[in-house]
Amino acid sequence: MEVINTNWTQTVWRSGYTTVVSGVKQQSERSPGGDSVTISEEGRQAAMAAEMEKSGLSHEAAAKLTSGKLTINVPDDFKLPTLKAQADSSIYRETYFKALATNLNEIRKEVEAYYAPEYNMLQGMDDTKAMDYLFKTYMMPYMEDVFVPGTPLPSAPKGMSQAEARMAYNQLKGMRFGHGPALADRYALGEEGMKRLKTVENRAKQTAQEALDATQKEVDARQEAFNTQREEKFRQTIAGINSGAVSGTCMGYIALRKDKEASE
Repeated sequence: MEVINTNWTQTVWRSGYTTVVSGVKQQSERSPGGDSVTISEEGRQAAMAAEMEKSGLSHEAAAKLTSGKLTINVPDDFKLPTLKAQADSSIYRETYFKALATNLNEIRKEVEAYYAPEYNMLQGMDDTKAMDYLFKTYMMPYMEDVFVPGTPLPSAPKGMSQAEARMAYNQLKGMRFGHGPALADRYALGEEGMKRLKTVENRAKQTAQEALDATQKEVDARQEAFNTQREEKFRQTIAGINSGAVSGTCMGYIALRKDKEASE
């Protein structure tokens, strides 16, 4: 099979000037339409240089890079640009509300436990009888100014003060009829319990911040590992270009372009 070689040239437009790309066209007489083109090394370098210049490289840098005469020096302290990854902020919100609900529920259980013996007295009573019991037990002992003098009144329950009895009346009524007890009950919680109630929101915020910080630490560790691998791959690519293992033409340029795109 006879092969005919034909020299060819093509003008390539660049910014502000033109250059000529040359090559050799091989054609087989037995295979019409089966032409193949082999571009000379000079032509391949010129075409690649033109592509590089479209991306912003200077003519001089593109010519050196495509000819393999450009050595890329990377300082030891060079770091590829990267954005700091942030932990999902929803972790803070979810943890805060969960901690807040948990803390408030613990305090509610303390209040309910304090009134549990009195609350058990209401079991088995209908609503009318339960209200009558609560009124006579916790309200009537302190209402001598309402009734006719000499009217016998029940004794104060367990030596409670009027304020304490009124709190018990409201708390038991709330527990009996569904909306639950109030949490700000100094009789049920005592001084320490009231302090915990006042700091419940701050404690929930602290728990949420600790969870967010822990997650951010994990994110930072993963990003550091990724950046280390990325830096190593980048330096290997540069070393390959400088040594010739990766040609200083299209392969080296494509490697640089891909790493640049990945960093963006």
